[in-house]
Amino acid sequence: MRQLYAGIYLHSNNNHSGILDKEYTRIYHRRLPNRRDVILAELEPCSPTSIFHLPD
Repeated sequence: MRQLYAGIYLHSNNNHSGILDKEYTRIYHRRLPNRRDVILAELEPCSPTSIFHLPD
């Protein structure tokens, strides 16, 4: 399985979410509203239990 690093930088009404690979290449980056349903739906394809996986 691919090794990834994730982080969320919170602001008062939005956040910047990002995922990097082990070479620190940006795999994903989005500015999202601070709503749990939106964040979970956006990151669900990156979940290890998802049937959708990021390409190797």
